[in-house]
Amino acid sequence: MIEAVLFSVFSLGAVGFALNVVFRRNPVHCALHLVGVLLSLSGLFVLLNAQFIAAIQILVYAGAIMVLFLFVVMLLNVRGETPLLTPGAAKGFGFLFALLGFVELLWIVLGSGGGEGCRKPYVSRVGPGWFSYDRQRYAGVFAQHLGIRPWEIGLLEIEDLEALIDFVEEHILKDG
Repeated sequence: MIEAVLFSVFSLGAVGFALNVVFRRNPVHCALHLVGVLLSLSGLFVLLNAQFIAAIQILVYAGAIMVLFLFVVMLLNVRGETPLLTPGAAKGFGFLFALLGFVELLWIVLGSGGGEGCRKPYVSRVGPGWFSYDRQRYAGVFAQHLGIRPWEIGLLEIEDLEALIDFVEEHILKDG
């Protein structure tokens, strides 16, 4: 029960501070509200039992990075910005883009959901024994032939790795 209350407090605090970051005119106030966002996020990390990340969040972001931001803002002596658009034009553009986003969401939701040329959902073939030692070795040899470093293979998603191994088996191993 207490976790739900703390989660609500931290999440609403993060959203509230983030809105203040966007809508405040004074850059120093925006930077200080950004500190509030970062502290709220560290509270959420504590609720997720990630105390180290919460501590790093406070030390690195809320501490060092925000001191740097405030130093730059005060060094530049930013007074605030003059608006590019009149308030009526800004509201008009906001309404236009909101309407476009709503129409796009409706088009996605109410669309046919598939048809000619529509990509089929991916179903992984990975299972017990699928990724054997031989398949790993083939992928490594082929990647070395292409000039891919070993650590870059670890960055490939599983679909890319499956495609690479299938290509090796179809084109390289059949040829000899």
